[in-house]
Amino acid sequence: MESTVLNTFSRRANLLTLLSSDNCPPILKESWNQMHPHLNISDLDIPFNPPTHGHNCQKASNRKAVYDELDIDIEESLRSYLHEHLSVHDLLTLNTKHVHKLRRCHVNNILYMPSYASVAHSLVYIRESSTQTLLVPVEIREIFEHSRIQDGRVVMENFAAVHYFREKELTGRDDPFRDFPDFRAALYYRVPGDKVAVIRVDQIDCHANQRPWDEETVVMRGINRVSGYYLIIILH
Repeated sequence: MESTVLNTFSRRANLLTLLSSDNCPPILKESWNQMHPHLNISDLDIPFNPPTHGHNCQKASNRKAVYDELDIDIEESLRSYLHEHLSVHDLLTLNTKHVHKLRRCHVNNILYMPSYASVAHSLVYIRESSTQTLLVPVEIREIFEHSRIQDGRVVMENFAAVHYFREKELTGRDDPFRDFPDFRAALYYRVPGDKVAVIRVDQIDCHANQRPWDEETVVMRGINRVSGYYLIIILH
């Protein structure tokens, strides 16, 4: 039962991702625009109110980027990250307080957004390092472009401030997905952790599907990326 339900909404999410992509064929977009007003799918897009982390996110305007100050905890995480990658000389001119905040970014032609702009596009799986194969789910709190002097040249790099979801510890028969290892679904606590981490946006791997399991738990699974002009719809 769990496998059938999760496969269904994963396929639906894949289709919606394609339809919102710049790579979507015009004929599909035109068909979707005609059908969408007659469909009632809003209850599936946001199953519950998004959790809060005790911080205030200011909405950026409709412009591409807004020059603004980072929240203190995000700035501290960014500075900690850059301290590991910059020389002592470059650290002397480092400014981590002001950045250009972005309402959206694309990674491999797929759209991602901070939670205050879109809950659905803020739930993602990331790779914590380039050599790591394991993906972990996070919620994007902020996306921003940071400029700095590095090795005598100006470097502009996009980062994301994220909050990790904590996996629920299950053993034996308590794990509903034990018999479906290839499905790669797991249970996580509904509210992400309070601690923020700063990552490069190219560490984002894919969107995450999230659905309520009980009052404190959600089931999460990565959504396979859809790109190009090919779409396969499997009907049962």
